[in-house]
Amino acid sequence: MCGRYTAPYEGNDLETRFELSRNVGFFEKTWNASPGQMLPVVTKNSPKQGLLMKWGFVAPWEKDFTKAKFTPINARDDKLSGAFYSTRCLIPAGGYYE
Repeated sequence: MCGRYTAPYEGNDLETRFELSRNVGFFEKTWNASPGQMLPVVTKNSPKQGLLMKWGFVAPWEKDFTKAKFTPINARDDKLSGAFYSTRCLIPAGGYYE
């Protein structure tokens, strides 16, 4: 998986492109989005709402995700424990790189 990506969106770009009814909020375009940053996403559970979320994977054994010490950005498919099927989201990206 890539370790960086570009998010060249600003203003109403995401709301217009994905027909969102809820604003993503203040988001500044970036050419170097990295793990741990708050970045725009569209979730499976709320497909018409844009949200800012922190980039990282919270393991199923973490009891409190806000205090998770280790949040990897990638995982093997046999270690995802169903998260791949139940908690997917769309990451609007302009490009990605290592």
